[in-house]
Amino acid sequence: QDPSFLLEAHHSQWSTRFWLGELNEARQHTDIGIQLYDPEKHGTHAYIYGGHDPGLCGLFFSAWTLWLLGYPKTALEPNRRAYELALQLSKEAFRNYAAIWGSLLSTLRSEPLSERDDLIRYTASFESNRSVFNLSDQCGAHVYRGSDLVRRGELDEGIVLLRKGLSLQPEAELRLRPYYLYLLAEALSEDGETNEALGLLEQAINVLRKSDESWWESAIHRLTGEILLVQNPAAEEQAETLFMQAIDVAQTQNAKSLEL
Repeated sequence: QDPSFLLEAHHSQWSTRFWLGELNEARQHTDIGIQLYDPEKHGTHAYIYGGHDPGLCGLFFSAWTLWLLGYPKTALEPNRRAYELALQLSKEAFRNYAAIWGSLLSTLRSEPLSERDDLIRYTASFESNRSVFNLSDQCGAHVYRGSDLVRRGELDEGIVLLRKGLSLQPEAELRLRPYYLYLLAEALSEDGETNEALGLLEQAINVLRKSDESWWESAIHRLTGEILLVQNPAAEEQAETLFMQAIDVAQTQNAKSLEL
């Protein structure tokens, strides 16, 4: 069996399994894929399959999966290795990819973005020449920058960037949209805009049902319940139902970090 074809078979599986919330299966495929990957042999795969490097992809998916499974410290290692690999591959596109995808782990961990300077550079270059950029990547770069500003207490500017990021996402592109809607809803609820926040969370659930991207479903239910209680402390029964849904989804997925 050709290791290159095996690598791509696992590549397709780890992303699919992750988005579906099948975290244990995603971890198995990333572990095997990372072992199979050789930058010397597979460095051209980005131009043949999927438009990105499978080694970078596997390491980042491994980091996110480990965090969700309840291993926040262990998740840092594949994230670090992904940055090292991006530098080793010596292409600006790979560095940009690493800055955007690496930002997801920082956001999950509610930490300041170490990728902030790269994201600022990337979004600034987009404004000067929009025609050459992938809109999905620009969407992510703006969203993660916005979420970072919100965590730093710069709510207004952060919300502006979050909105802009979502507006850049192609209409047919549903990947990560539930998560991005969640981040904007979280920021708006912090700013007191609870009605709009609830509307966005409802949108997130609707998109999730269409795309089956359920890895963040538990958190969406939890935040919805929390906002309902802020609006109306008497809505305990409705909120409790949502909290139980959140726990049930997290337990089904073995997403220990979302059970807390």
